Amino acid sequence: MELSAKEKFALIAIAVLIVLALVLRIFQSVQNSKKNGELVVIKPVATSTLATETPIVENVIASTTDLGIIIDQPRPNESFTSPFAVVGKARGAWFFESSFPLKIIDEQVKVLGTGIAIAQTSALTDDFVPFVGFIEFLPDEKPVSSTKAFLVFTNDNPSGLPENEVSTTIPIIIN
Repeated sequence: MELSAKEKFALIAIAVLIVLALVLRIFQSVQNSKKNGELVVIKPVATSTLATETPIVENVIASTTDLGIIIDQPRPNESFTSPFAVVGKARGAWFFESSFPLKIIDEQVKVLGTGIAIAQTSALTDDFVPFVGFIEFLPDEKPVSSTKAFLVFTNDNPSGLPENEVSTTIPIIIN
């Protein structure tokens, strides 16, 4: 069945409105964080409950950017439903072809969902580059409500060499 020109226009208009609403919500969240003087900067924690070597971020306000990533949204231990937005800044080295992977894991390190962070400006720099990503649960992996999980940020490492990989994790709650 072929859609008429009016139906195609209506579908495109609805899609544009949805994207604009999502961008507005992200912008409002970032502005609210800035108004409150809040900034989450990744800071490795020495001990972890995960069976990985990925450092876990605590709810820390810090001035260090040792790992080269600043996360504006989500805040550590914030509750989410799928899909949700991820907003922040990362040094250009985190990106390959203007993106890097995101994933949600549970306490047993089982992958519950995936997404991609996309650079909002050129990532061909050593400076911080703003990014936006959306992440959602895999179809058969939606956890039980109020489940503790972890959002994992990993640099895109096309070389595959372990010495070039950088990763960090923040705790979240799934609704």
